Amino acid sequence: MLGMAYWKFGEKKREEVAEAKVSAALSAEERALLLASSDARDFRRTVHIYGDGWLGYMIFRSRLFQELMGVRNLGVKYHDEPDFQKRYAALSSGKCDLALGTIDSYLVNGRSSKYPGVISLVIDESYGGDAILSREGITSMDDLRKPGVKGAFVGFSPSEFFLKSQISHFGLESLAPRTKSFRVDSDQKAYQDFKQGSVDFAVLWEPYVSLAMKEVPGAQKLLDTSKVKNLIVDVGIASRRLVVNEPEILQEMTSAYFSALQQLLEDPKLMQKLAEADSRLTAADAAQTLSGIRFANYGTNLKRWFPVDGSSNETERAILGIESILQDIGELSERVTPSTLMQSKTLSALASDSGTHTALMKGASGSVGQLGSYFAPLSDPLWQELAKKATGTLLEKPITFRSGSAEIPEEFQEELIEATRKLEHYPSHRLIIQAHVSKGQDPAIDQSLSEERARAIRNFLMRNTSLQENRIHAQGRGSSEPLIRKDGESSRAWKRRLRRARILIAAE
Repeated sequence: MLGMAYWKFGEKKREEVAEAKVSAALSAEERALLLASSDARDFRRTVHIYGDGWLGYMIFRSRLFQELMGVRNLGVKYHDEPDFQKRYAALSSGKCDLALGTIDSYLVNGRSSKYPGVISLVIDESYGGDAILSREGITSMDDLRKPGVKGAFVGFSPSEFFLKSQISHFGLESLAPRTKSFRVDSDQKAYQDFKQGSVDFAVLWEPYVSLAMKEVPGAQKLLDTSKVKNLIVDVGIASRRLVVNEPEILQEMTSAYFSALQQLLEDPKLMQKLAEADSRLTAADAAQTLSGIRFANYGTNLKRWFPVDGSSNETERAILGIESILQDIGELSERVTPSTLMQSKTLSALASDSGTHTALMKGASGSVGQLGSYFAPLSDPLWQELAKKATGTLLEKPITFRSGSAEIPEEFQEELIEATRKLEHYPSHRLIIQAHVSKGQDPAIDQSLSEERARAIRNFLMRNTSLQENRIHAQGRGSSEPLIRKDGESSRAWKRRLRRARILIAAE
């Protein structure tokens, strides 16, 4: 796959060289004659788009998009640039009009060129297309803390960010220093390492996710992007020069893109054919890869990502959440101001054009909506079973309750609130609050006290967050699961660690 990407990259370079030679060989008079005597046209403007071979960007490379741009007397040149920094530097130099990339890649790699573009549309969001897979013995994110655990993923890709988001959210600090050694050059290499058993886990994307689940004995998904939100989001980043000096060009290009997307969403067979031709995958693999992409059409952009009615802006929330992860893992030191990286005027202009708006809204139902937020009630036995399948531990901290008390110390309250903010990214997960106590004289009293403390934490979160009642459950664990006492640890310090709370998240 990587070789194919480089071949495509080289092929486009060869085409550019050939075109340059032809242009240089023609005089102005000859060029005018060429255009006047054929169906070729002299576009008023050629738009330069920089991206890579990701299937989610295929519409920008499609003949359909070119034709819709041609109707507007605009040409398109798609540049395959695998290096994110070079891609965003092209925005800064004026070579690029629209750069395609993930939000996290722009926050990290756009910094060196002083963020030369603004996010003007959301292209897609990974929806099951990326996954963290493990072999036997690794059943949750918590198991990635085990000494000697090895992994594989394509370096400097959405796979790397997906893993690092889990390091941030589940406190996997011990894994972080080793991630550089897990980088490989291609998704095929990551898959082969996982299949051959040389690594314990791998971060893959389709079609290798499905292939691994079929071919690797004991393979399981620790987490895939159908269970997360606002982590791997692909966006179109418009040059600031284009926004200021040629806003009508950006508006026409955006309209052409959403028109092409709408036609493809309404014709799944055509979408499938385009995916096969663009990726050179088999029909089955192309279909599997497509199923893991949630395209954001015009209606979704207008209602969710850049709402013109003043409601909550999902793009801003995504930027802030991703920024928090990048700061936590040490890849972003300065804070960003989301509003300086976004531009909604283009979508607003399309919305104000009644004819264009009506035409583009026809396909609004063709895109998958947001993840559901309804949680049905569960019985205690079902909650017990769900806890056994937990994705991981969102928070585990000692709580210094007063002796025999269930009142939550003030210093711990903010940590509880901060932990639940991560749930923005896990909308389909439930929470299990587990409270543990140090061993007393009577196990029954220990159990009762732990249940009381777990309920106290649950009630606190219910009062101070927007969590639904059926989404959160309290479990008392008594003193039945003591932690191992560390060498040289005092009895007092050990008992303090035993009085702890644990917040698990799990998806059904």
